[in-house]
Amino acid sequence: GESAVVEVPAEGRFILQLEPRLEAVPVRVTAVPESTIHAVFEDHPDLFIGTTDAKGMLDSGPRFVPGFYRFVARHPAYEEQVSELVELPTDHTVTLGQRVRPTRIQVLSTPSGATVRIAGEVVGQTPLENLARPLETPIEVLIEKEGFAPYRVKVDPSPGQLRLVEGPLEPIQVEVAFQITTTDAVPVPAWEAVQVFLNAEPVSVAEGRLELPLGQHQVLFQHPDFAALQREITISAEAATGPIVIHLEPLPAGIVPILPFGTMARFRVDGIPVELDTTGTLLIEPGKPVAVEAIVENYYSVTQQFEEKQLARVEWTVPLKPLPGPEPGHAYTPPYFDLPMAWIEPGRFTMGSPVTEYRRLPNEDNRTVVRFKQGFWMGTKEVSQALWLRIMGNNPSPAGGPDHPVVAISWTEAKAFCERLNRFEADAGRLPDGYAYRLPTEAEWEYAARAGSSTPFTFGATASPTRGNFSGVYDPSQNGLEAVPDPSGTLPCGSFPPNAWGLYDVHGNVAEWTLDLYWDRLPGGAVSDPVNLARGRGHPIRGGGWSSPAHRCRSSARDSLLPDSSRNWVGLRVVLGPALSIAD
Repeated sequence: GESAVVEVPAEGRFILQLEPRLEAVPVRVTAVPESTIHAVFEDHPDLFIGTTDAKGMLDSGPRFVPGFYRFVARHPAYEEQVSELVELPTDHTVTLGQRVRPTRIQVLSTPSGATVRIAGEVVGQTPLENLARPLETPIEVLIEKEGFAPYRVKVDPSPGQLRLVEGPLEPIQVEVAFQITTTDAVPVPAWEAVQVFLNAEPVSVAEGRLELPLGQHQVLFQHPDFAALQREITISAEAATGPIVIHLEPLPAGIVPILPFGTMARFRVDGIPVELDTTGTLLIEPGKPVAVEAIVENYYSVTQQFEEKQLARVEWTVPLKPLPGPEPGHAYTPPYFDLPMAWIEPGRFTMGSPVTEYRRLPNEDNRTVVRFKQGFWMGTKEVSQALWLRIMGNNPSPAGGPDHPVVAISWTEAKAFCERLNRFEADAGRLPDGYAYRLPTEAEWEYAARAGSSTPFTFGATASPTRGNFSGVYDPSQNGLEAVPDPSGTLPCGSFPPNAWGLYDVHGNVAEWTLDLYWDRLPGGAVSDPVNLARGRGHPIRGGGWSSPAHRCRSSARDSLLPDSSRNWVGLRVVLGPALSIAD
């Protein structure tokens, strides 16, 4: 610059005008064609210089005074580029290398949730927004979703621009063939009468063919004569190899059993137990012959054949025939109870033992000729633990199994057992007039045990544990001195051969309660149907038990216990004989 001497007026104010003397310099800028170029000088706002031409050149002309500048190139398709600090006039040419702005891509699909691939690379799922990709050439965008045809589109480079890709995905449809089957006895319904619902929406099925999208589907088939059938069907891209079989079960026919009021029954159809439905109907397969069986307590079971159409309802008056009671002269087993009984013909025998019988006791004196005017039935076996449990609801036996005789029962409990059995059979109307289930009298017991024999045992004059469950042997010639192992408990009922009248275990296993009151001597003489219900102490037990010595198991051997006593070697045998009454 230059200096000058200035005279200041007295009022102290004057105007100084300085004339700048600048040497302006031009600048040449190289950048992307059509970029706007700006200059920034220190903290001053940037100055628009101009726009590069088609070759990317811009000459500013002499307009820059010496100093430090930054030059900025701006273009909508390229990122803004700022130069390093440029000192003018030292540098007159500025080159700005701009980077292309990325293309922004937004990808949508219907339905959404589809996988998006760009140039083969998975980049996310729809909806996908503002995905920036530096593009120089067109690229492929692929939209994929299971069950839908893929959607492909080419995207051209649009630096700095937003390109929207919308993929309307079309579901892949596979034609599926269905075939209806039903039971052999029922005609297959026409497709026109079948309602089909695909994923709860009604659809039309022409001749059993339906187009289904890929994936899993719930298909419901309905017909008024058949049970509704819902199937889950998975459709894949592979073509179906054959029709899908839809088996429709015909709605059943119904049998309505008619029974007397209060009668309880069980039913079987072709041997299989079936319950009545809530309307009291037995449902059966239509169009097919079936055997329906009614099982009614205390009556013969009844079976009848039915062959009915779909939805038919037929009333069936069940013909009931009561189960018969016992007939004199024939063996009998009460229905529902494992209690086989032998018929004992009326007759006569001599009760007690002769004075010559080895190891007899005085209570067997006064041999008595007994005559029975009426026959009776006697249990072929002692009452088992299983039968006692069924009738009494408990099992007092300390050992053994269901097929062993029940033991450890008192006379009172044995009498109660007979009374329960008696009530059941009386209610069923199966008791002969004047007969009842009860304990045998002493005379009945010995008469049946002997079975026409007069020897100490029904099977002869000697005894060993090979013939019954008792202790030791009975052999007068050896004075009973032969040593044998002692038994350790009861054996299953009927473990040894029966006597001549079909009765098992009359010697040993368990002693058996009788009905009478116990008296020390037999009545003597000749009597008919004897029973002591008037006087005595306790009640006789007969036959001996598993722990008894052999001589106490003879046909005439007598012993007694008080009515409330119980032993693990005492049980019972039941008779069905002329009704007798005795107080507990």
